[in-house]
Amino acid sequence: MILSLSGSDSYRRLKRLKELIFAYKKKYPAAIIQKFDFENSNRETDSSASLEFREFARNQSLFGPKKLAILESVWQERKKIGQKEKNGKGKISKNLNTITRDSAAEFKKILKNFGSLTDLTVFISDASGPKSGFDFLFEKPNVFEKFDELEEREFKLFIQEEIKERGINLSEAVVDFLVYHFRGDSWAAVTEVEKLRWFKAGEEKNAIGIEAIKSLGNYAESPDIFSFINILGYRGGLEERVTSFEKLLFLKEEPAKIFNFLSSRTYDLSLLRRLADYDMLTKAGKIGYEEILLDLCLT
Repeated sequence: MILSLSGSDSYRRLKRLKELIFAYKKKYPAAIIQKFDFENSNRETDSSASLEFREFARNQSLFGPKKLAILESVWQERKKIGQKEKNGKGKISKNLNTITRDSAAEFKKILKNFGSLTDLTVFISDASGPKSGFDFLFEKPNVFEKFDELEEREFKLFIQEEIKERGINLSEAVVDFLVYHFRGDSWAAVTEVEKLRWFKAGEEKNAIGIEAIKSLGNYAESPDIFSFINILGYRGGLEERVTSFEKLLFLKEEPAKIFNFLSSRTYDLSLLRRLADYDMLTKAGKIGYEEILLDLCLT
């Protein structure tokens, strides 16, 4: 079986790869496991990852141990710098696949043969997906998993799961801030969660609040936007609403961004209807986002 992992979200992709390797080792403790890095291989010699992988795959014995091959950076393109132009006037950079045209046919043949080999399993991890001609990797019994950057709701669920795994208590405002600030960047979000993990080690009674975020980093976006949204959602007093909005304007938050974020975060049906009406007026050019937000504060 060949299990392919691809996508730009390298944190989730590599985490999944580690889980698969751990499960394989647990099931087959005596298995032979070898990693092949195609990006750093030298395709001009017999020591290239492609040739090494071919030998690893071919050397099968009837009573031998199970084998796991881990292939990385198979489909990526890399630069070949310094090639002279035909007119001799300079040098150019050329994109080259880590699997060349000459070796692709052989590589495809080896991969296809894995369907009949029960003692050999292959994991492929790459930011790019399989190239043309490798459609069989999407067909059973092979498995293909995609790890693209998550949308807001999925990203929030991902962060909540990472927080749960680490056994830390974060306030809802902190979770919302992580979602808003890192916008699908799983590596950065998890790094921040790790910082918060040790912020108040042993003090798990009270949830870590937004002040912890402020003390740990210097962020371009202020968490005050979440305060404003909460005040509107729970109908805080007039002075409270106006003061919160003025603070956002002072911090030069874009009214359009605040409006769109408010629309995606509120669950108040009456507010959602108002926002929908405002959106139609905005698209018709009859009102601006700053006017809308001010009107929400005053009414």
